[in-house]
Amino acid sequence: MEIGCDSCQLYRLSDATRLTSSRTSLGPWLGADCKAYVSYRLEDYTLPQLDFSVAYEDVPYQCKHDYGVPKNLRRGLEKTIQQAIDAGQLVEIPYSDDITISPAFGKAKGRVDDENVPVVRLLCDLRVLNQRVHLPSGLAEMCPSLDSFLGALPSGSRAYSVLDLSDAYHSVQCSAHASQHLCIKVLGRIFQFRVSPQGLAASALFFTPHLSAGLNHLFGDAWHHWLVSWIDDLLIHGSSISQVRSRDRIVRAGLTGMRKVISPKSLPPSEEVDCVGIHFDRGFYRLSDSSVAKLKSVLQTPPTSARGLKQTIGVLLYSACAFSWPVDSSPDRFPWTRECDAALEKLSEGLLNTPLKQLSYGDLLR
Repeated sequence: MEIGCDSCQLYRLSDATRLTSSRTSLGPWLGADCKAYVSYRLEDYTLPQLDFSVAYEDVPYQCKHDYGVPKNLRRGLEKTIQQAIDAGQLVEIPYSDDITISPAFGKAKGRVDDENVPVVRLLCDLRVLNQRVHLPSGLAEMCPSLDSFLGALPSGSRAYSVLDLSDAYHSVQCSAHASQHLCIKVLGRIFQFRVSPQGLAASALFFTPHLSAGLNHLFGDAWHHWLVSWIDDLLIHGSSISQVRSRDRIVRAGLTGMRKVISPKSLPPSEEVDCVGIHFDRGFYRLSDSSVAKLKSVLQTPPTSARGLKQTIGVLLYSACAFSWPVDSSPDRFPWTRECDAALEKLSEGLLNTPLKQLSYGDLLR
């Protein structure tokens, strides 16, 4: 069917109204015409571009030297850069005194490609730029948290699917003004990002409102009743697998229309899935097995530095979240054993020695 004809436009608009006004029923027409509907809705529509202001913009930061690249990684890094140029993510530019230039380097992925060339990842050191970037305060409020992610999941959910987006940040275009500050120096050359790069703090903050704007344009507020998102991970939920399958098909069409690449790591509709480190099972959730294994690994490794001690303390504090069962709420009696006596004695000893440990871990008490 021709999308450009007037009668078809009226048909699409009426169906769009029916879709966005319905929060539970998806409409029988979506199975065949969902992609056509998405194409029509996105015609002449531009997704929001990343833009920001920078402190001391009249004196932009420019690194004096780029990081060295080992000889064995040079060819692989050149291929990675060329692939980014071919994809429209990077463009080589001449030097200018009014652009921000950050250093970049390559990191081996531990494998080789079909030509036996090491696969290398391009990494950017954007720490100085991150300190200077100014963004609207509302973006931080839209950044998801674990509480908001779980709180947005309806209690009646009994089935799920997971859509993982590949190179999500690279699907966000940057404004010309922002690109002036997203320049990197590597291999003695200067490149400019045309998309939101990894390592930029603003990339994570901006992606959620960027994706939300596109979904709002396509489906109104109905999509909020279909899925919850954690940046580039989308958890689609429903009361049955068939309902999730329909919602999954619609959301996939919308993401594809917005030029988002869906990763093969995405999970099909099921009653049990793992997403953002949490295992969801027919209306219940807990830490996933991989998350539990990571926590055990951290706790079994004695800290040898202040940073390691901070990490261990963070893991212990994490155990006080909603996943833990408070002792005073337990229906069973708490057995006091010799192990408990030993733990209490060790805690007492640690408190007595705290003044001495200030010399080694003084930064923890500031």
